[in-house]
Amino acid sequence: EDSEVEDAYVKSQVHLLKPSSHNPKPTMVPPPIEGLSGHHLRHRVVLAVVGLPLRGQAFIAHRLKNYLDFFHGAQSELFNVNDYLGPNGDEELLEALRRHFEDASSHHGHKHAIIYTTNALQAADAKWSGHSKSRRRWMKKALEAELGAELHLVEIQVNEELEHNLMYVKSHHLAEEFGDADTLQSHLQSFRRRFVTIQEDGTEDYLQY
Repeated sequence: EDSEVEDAYVKSQVHLLKPSSHNPKPTMVPPPIEGLSGHHLRHRVVLAVVGLPLRGQAFIAHRLKNYLDFFHGAQSELFNVNDYLGPNGDEELLEALRRHFEDASSHHGHKHAIIYTTNALQAADAKWSGHSKSRRRWMKKALEAELGAELHLVEIQVNEELEHNLMYVKSHHLAEEFGDADTLQSHLQSFRRRFVTIQEDGTEDYLQY
């Protein structure tokens, strides 16, 4: 298996596979170089952007799409969890992903799907929100079993003292939706108690993030 991974790298990049003090957990995806276009994009890949509310999940999701499409020549599609919040929302999003990957009208071989939320508070009950260990486990199993796809998680962490102070919450458009900033702050605190960051204690080593 190691030799197959190293085959995806030119010799000048093999050192990137080795852990180092500045890169203790090296990625297995090689940087894009001429001649390897699409080599590591042949599998079905679903990227899920997760994190606490008001962390810019939608912004990062769109930037990821632009990067993958422009630099890697991939065909990426965005899936907003908030568009699938009905009684059968989790199943409907899974079927939407299936249609994306199995679209016979598209002969593009490098398809990616990017899952994100525009309102993490509203999507808290959705399995695709990925804000708990059990939800992330379900996502991985569902994608592998139903679509033969790999799950890659992107968790956004923000320095709250600088970016998420009271003034930021007060000026956010969700404050008006929830009635006032204090009510929104209360919901944010409640969500924070439920949110489980990706664990690095060995219990989620089966995930790619």
